[in-house]
Amino acid sequence: ATRSSTNTVRVHRCRFLDYVPHAIESLDVDPLGKQLAVLRANADIEVWSLRHGETHCELRISGAVDTPVRRVAWGARSPRHPAGRLFSCGLHGLVTEWDLRTVSPRASWDSGGGAAWTMDVHVASRTMAVGCEDGGCSIFDMRDE
Repeated sequence: ATRSSTNTVRVHRCRFLDYVPHAIESLDVDPLGKQLAVLRANADIEVWSLRHGETHCELRISGAVDTPVRRVAWGARSPRHPAGRLFSCGLHGLVTEWDLRTVSPRASWDSGGGAAWTMDVHVASRTMAVGCEDGGCSIFDMRDE
């Protein structure tokens, strides 16, 4: 004879909260694999914790209306930047470094080639490459000042 076992799971659905997240534009995992930066279509940037298998949103940077941000990228942690460095770029031609403690821009600079469509940080050499509208690639030195 076979014995059948049924497991039941109780589910509580919260229907009074109408939360529809915006589409994801870009993702980047920090060099230590502990945080995930999520750039949403409305230009919000979220930082999610990936520590100990418990995923949760640690902070949210509200995007400005009609800000054409395209990519996010993590830089290396350092004594001067113990939380790591988070950058974004966009069609407005700006590259921005975000201060994760104050949840505000730390610095912004011109991409050097118009709209910035993509970016990546090479953590070991502390350089950033930004792909621009003019077909060029701008290289930035990201070493601590």
